[in-house]
Order: sequence, then C-alpha cells, then structure tokens
Amino acid sequence: MNAAPQQLAEAFSRHEFETTRPYLADAIRWNMVGSEVISGKENVVNTCQQSVRYLADVQVNFMKCRVIAGDQHVVVESLAEYTDPQQQLSKVASCDIYEFADGKIVEITSYAVEIPLQ
Repeated sequence: MNAAPQQLAEAFSRHEFETTRPYLADAIRWNMVGSEVISGKENVVNTCQQSVRYLADVQVNFMKCRVIAGDQHVVVESLAEYTDPQQQLSKVASCDIYEFADGKIVEITSYAVEIPLQ
C-alpha cells in the first residue's frame, strides 16, 4: 500500500498505529512537547503499543480533526473525548506536526492539552 502523507498523519493522530508502522523511518524522532522525546522506530512502535493497550478499554470520540498538508509537512489538529471503563471523561486538544522524507515519517512534534470539562 502506498499511502499519502495526509492519510498517514491523520491515521497516526487517530491512534491507528498499525496502519502507519511501515511508514515510520528507522531514525524517526517523536517530540511530545513538555513530556519526552522518543527516538528510533523501535522505541516509537513500543510507545504506540503501550498506547493501544491503554486505549483498548477506552472509548474515543473525535469531535474535531482538521488536516493541513504541505509538500513535506502535515499538521493534524484534533479534539477528542476519552471515556474510561469507570465512565470518567476527559477531553484533549492536540496538534501533531509531521515531517516526511522519501514517503516516511521522519519527525513528529506533538502538543496536547487536557481541556477542563464544563
């Protein structure tokens, strides 16, 4: 499968990690601003697998997902509600900036903020 950068970026931001796995560069760098920087495909894949395990029991509702694509960069802005098994709700606004080279994701910069519930 040969996916467009816009499709890959949106899939990753929507937690569809298996779809994007073949398109991660070996030397990928994922900067989770204010948290950590993950370097290397194996480490990024491990982080994604941890996220998948956590999300297995969580209902995710994307309320907004806007994609802006350029030649080598794609930006995905999203707003999502997460409901855990105890029915506790959280709302997260995020922005992921993807850089591509030779059809692969080489860098991701992620900003995420939990929004107070009203």
